[in-house]
Amino acid sequence: MKKLLRSLTVVSITISFVIVLMSINAYALYENEVDSIHIDFDDLQIIDMIDMDFVEYLLSLEDEDVLNHFMEVRQMMFIQSAAVEAYTQIMEHFLVEVEGFLELVYPDTYAGAFIEYDTLIIQVTELNDEVISFYTRILGVNAPIRFVQVEFSLNELITFGEVFVDAIDSTIVSHGFDTINNMYNIALYYGDTTSVQIVNNFNSMSRFMSLPIAFELGEKFDAMFLPGGGHITAGAPAIPGINPPRPFHMSVGLTGLNNNSPALLTAGHSFVGMSPGTRVYFNNRHVGSVIVARFGFTSSTTGSLPVNFGNNGTLNGDWAVIALNENGAAQVRNSLRNGVSIIGFDTAPVNTIVSGIGRHTIYSGIVTSVNQQVEIGGFQVPGMTVARSLSAGDRTPIEGDSGGSIWRDLGSNRGMLVGTLAGGRERDWTFSPLTWVGNHFRRAPGV
Repeated sequence: MKKLLRSLTVVSITISFVIVLMSINAYALYENEVDSIHIDFDDLQIIDMIDMDFVEYLLSLEDEDVLNHFMEVRQMMFIQSAAVEAYTQIMEHFLVEVEGFLELVYPDTYAGAFIEYDTLIIQVTELNDEVISFYTRILGVNAPIRFVQVEFSLNELITFGEVFVDAIDSTIVSHGFDTINNMYNIALYYGDTTSVQIVNNFNSMSRFMSLPIAFELGEKFDAMFLPGGGHITAGAPAIPGINPPRPFHMSVGLTGLNNNSPALLTAGHSFVGMSPGTRVYFNNRHVGSVIVARFGFTSSTTGSLPVNFGNNGTLNGDWAVIALNENGAAQVRNSLRNGVSIIGFDTAPVNTIVSGIGRHTIYSGIVTSVNQQVEIGGFQVPGMTVARSLSAGDRTPIEGDSGGSIWRDLGSNRGMLVGTLAGGRERDWTFSPLTWVGNHFRRAPGV
């Protein structure tokens, strides 16, 4: 903390200098009103079915370059498996209840972790026998881990970064720690002229001071209000001659259990302005009702604010759980619409390769940051993971894939679910990790 306190002494000077240079008086150039809901779960039949989108995808693998890329991605997922499992165990150890809400509470020496080929690199600010023993007690002496000493802990970076976040009067599209570079990164909306001034001036000043902070310009995440692993709709179905269809579509993350009853996991942003008990439909047939949801900080069930109802136990993520009725319960499977069987739940540290599936798209990417606060559809959502397509020409999720499955491929048509899609921007997309779902959803045994 001494390093942090020494660094903080320059913060007020830095911020004052920034303000003088650019008169921070941000104005809203963009306001995204969420006036429709899309829950796509293209099929409660993401169930042991191969649809035409997937057939088209398989046919594309006849191209030798595409096929080789596909096989390389799957091989890397297998190579990373043991290291990802080690990270999952650490995160489970850090997950505690704070004032009734689940949060990740990091030790003062912990500085993040990331995957390097088949090894989990654990960054710490102090490298001694006591610190090493702490992790080996959790993971065992044969875990595929390696330690690297860095300057700032995550707790220091978060405390330091939030000083700037609170002081900057401009549109912040995302902020959070940069694990690999041991810094705190703040992305400002590129369409705001004030943001451009802040980034340019701060970067000029940063040459003369050593601060673990970085500013950049970025885009907002667009909410993927459509199908994912399967397609569903929320609200009243269309009735010919009585009411028009309501375009509230999105995708299934997975079917499973809530308190031993059939349930479905999807994205929370699809229920903006809705209340508990809102009906969910598949092919105009009522299959269940929403019982718990989370989308960002704001808690409301009216107007255009995000809906956060039920005792959901966290302030993080973008997720919802649907209680399935008899129609929906008959469709519960631990399967995705491409035939992959989900055998368990996992977490995904930086550099993990993951795949995603929605109603429209099957895609892959690499995790670039974790536990970020991002803007989705005009709302701030903490606790999110961000990934990027592996190459510029790769497929990316599109509108309608929201709520769909994000998983690690284990080969032999098996996978570990790591989250559900929330939004995207060009090659980058963000998903809600399963960490925040807590006890509200679990995999159904034996289906």
